Parts: sequence; structure tokens; C-alpha cells
Amino acid sequence: MNSIILSLIFYTLGIGGLFFVDILINHYFSANDIKLWVLNKSLMMMIGPLLLLGYNNVFLRYPEKIKSTLDLCLHLSIFWLIFGFILDYFFKFEFSYFIVVSFSFSLFVTSLLRVANGNLAAQINQSIWKILLLFFVLFTCYYSNLNKYYYVMLGLFLFLPSLLYLLKCSSQLKSDNSIKLEKDNHSFARQMLISGLLLNVATYYELFLLAKFYDAKLVSKYFLYFTLFTAYGIFLSGYLGFYLTPKIRKQPEKTLHFIEKNKYKIRISIVAVGLLNFIFGCAYLLCTGVQLDLFLAIMFLLLGMLRVLYIFPTSKMGALANPVDLKSFLGRNIILTILYMLVLILVVYFDFSLYIVILVVILNWLFRVFIANKIARRIEEN
Repeated sequence: MNSIILSLIFYTLGIGGLFFVDILINHYFSANDIKLWVLNKSLMMMIGPLLLLGYNNVFLRYPEKIKSTLDLCLHLSIFWLIFGFILDYFFKFEFSYFIVVSFSFSLFVTSLLRVANGNLAAQINQSIWKILLLFFVLFTCYYSNLNKYYYVMLGLFLFLPSLLYLLKCSSQLKSDNSIKLEKDNHSFARQMLISGLLLNVATYYELFLLAKFYDAKLVSKYFLYFTLFTAYGIFLSGYLGFYLTPKIRKQPEKTLHFIEKNKYKIRISIVAVGLLNFIFGCAYLLCTGVQLDLFLAIMFLLLGMLRVLYIFPTSKMGALANPVDLKSFLGRNIILTILYMLVLILVVYFDFSLYIVILVVILNWLFRVFIANKIARRIEEN
């Protein structure tokens, strides 16, 4: 079977696994447990990639320096693991620091595999923990005493498969891949770190604030609608983000021409998938006896669409942007993200409704898509 099809199968199983994990937690867990999961998941997704300081992106951009990048990422993972356990000993975190570091470790191994072993191995490593977690959650639904091991098991599902892949992959690396990292490589990593920080804040910041400061029932409602009605956006943006940037980098003219030629078909397809997602989400709410909040459903449907549309210009930038374009993109997004964070803090401080929260999130993504498209068009023209 073609490795691309196999890779898509594992990607679908992984995304589907995490989706059903969220659905099951929403359905079977208490409101406080849901709130704790939202806090842990948002921190894991938001902070985990930042622990690598952007060097996981160096694997793909500078494959000839794979060994030096691997050594640096390993040192970072060990440092953060020790540092985190020391901090947790003294301050007793509300969240699980172990899953944050394990997620970071899994991300860097996935990036390594994309260069050293191809997309299939990388996709398996990126998806396997989600599939394993789904099986564990299914068990906890019937054996509730296992619930207390949830975050420990999640950390192990993230860490152990990545460790096995790392041991196998590192033994196959050639000595000629040990070229040292230079100033430009470190500069690129810093740019990717900032870019990742801005994207993670846009994606998970409101979930973190809600989980930290809002009532557990409101958090449960928000998270349920987020899970149900952005599912298609998460699936498509994740899949396109994984494959589009390397494709553009290898065949820029052919790939960009294909996207431009089929842009209307692509948009119609996104809308069609979104409508199917909407029907599925409404059907789930009807079957479970939950009253449909039409405004929230539509807003999250739009959010999913914006996340997909954002991938196309950012993939172009990831493959083709020069340092000047990247700085321009990052500079505008830094200003936007600071404003977004300040507005959300005010919204949470004055305890505004979920409708105001999602409107602020939508506006932030609209501006992000506009900025990304503007810079991407400039890159194509040049």
C-alpha cells in the first residue's frame, strides 16, 4: 500500500482518537474533571512546542545538520524534564508537567523522523499516543478507579513510542550529518519559536484562561462546542500543515499553480466538509439531549474554516519566505497577539459571556488570515 495512504490512515486514526477522547471526557467525566483536562491539554499544546526553542523546525529546513540538531533537542528535553520535576516538587503544579515535557519530546522525534525516515514513520509517532489514549479513556469510562492514572498514562503514551523510534533512528544516522549549527540556523530556530508561540496562543490561550478562571460548567459547554464544531478544521489544517510545506519546498511552481488553479474548488470543498461537520455536531447534541446553541455552533464552525484557510499562506511562507518576509510577518503577529491577549484578559476579568469570548477569538483569526495572505502574496509576486 502507498505510504501516503498509510500515512493518511494513521493521521485520521490519530485525529479521530483525540476527538473521541474529548467527546468521551465531555460525556462521562465530571465538570471539574473536564475543566482539569482542558487546562492540561491547552498547556500541553501551548507550552510543549516552546520547550524545544524552535529547533524542531531546523530538522526539516537544514537536514544536513540533523545530528547536531538532534543532540541539542535531546539536551533541551533532559533539561526541561529535570527542571520541571524540581519546580513541581516545590510548587505543586495544578497541571501535569510530565505530559508537557513528554509532548515536547514526541514533537521533536516526529520532526526528526520526517527527515530521517519519511512521513509515514513521523505520522505513526504523531498519532500513536492519541490512539492509545482513546483505548485507555474507554477503559476509564467503565472502570472509574483508573481515572487517577490518566495523566501518567498519557505521559507514557507520548514518551515511550517516541523513545523507541529515537533509539532506532539515531543508530541509523550517518556521521556526515554532524555538521555544527551556525548563526543562521539559530536565528531561524528563534523565528520559528516566536511563530510557534504566536500560533499556540491563538489556538489555545482562551481555553487556558477559561479553564483557569471560569465556572466548570461553562468550560464544559465551551469545550464541547469547540470539540464538535471545529473538528473538520483541526483535521484539515493538521493534514495540510504536515504535507503542504515540504511539497511547496520541493516543487514550488507546480504546487502553487495547482492551488491557484483550484482555489475555488478548494474553498467549496472546505465549506462542504464544514457543513457535514455541522450536521454531525447537531446530530450528536440531539442524540445526547443537549440543547443546541446555534450561535456558538456557527462561530466554532467559522473558527474551523479560518484555521484551514490560515494553512495555505503560512505553508507558502514556511517553504519560501526569506528573513525579511518572516520578520514582517512575525512583527505584525506579535502586535496582534499582544492586543488579543490583553482583550481576552479584560473579557475574563469582567466575566463576560462565552459569546464575547468566541467573538474575540474569531476576530483574532480573521486578522491572522488577512496578515498571512498579504505576506504570502508578496512572496509569490517576488
